[in-house]
Amino acid sequence: MIASRVLRSIRLGTSSRFSSTIAGRLEKPPLRGQHRYSMQNAFLAALTISLGSGFLLNTFFWLPRKKRMNEFFANYDDAKRAKELIEGGILDLVVDDLD
Repeated sequence: MIASRVLRSIRLGTSSRFSSTIAGRLEKPPLRGQHRYSMQNAFLAALTISLGSGFLLNTFFWLPRKKRMNEFFANYDDAKRAKELIEGGILDLVVDDLD
């Protein structure tokens, strides 16, 4: 008795009436504009990531580097550095007279 009920409930084929009632209750997936929607989301994500990474790169790399370079060149003495290079044997000049 129970086995026949189970076998009746498990059918390989479905009737058209059964499938149409289920199909009527299912919500249709949004197919129109789906590619545009996904590309719009990808574009917004890429834009957000690029702006964020640009801000972080500027804040933590370029601005400190610019500050260090300005401090270095404010205190830089090229004649003193040239003498150090000549005395170290790194720089060879035709004229050794820098003063």
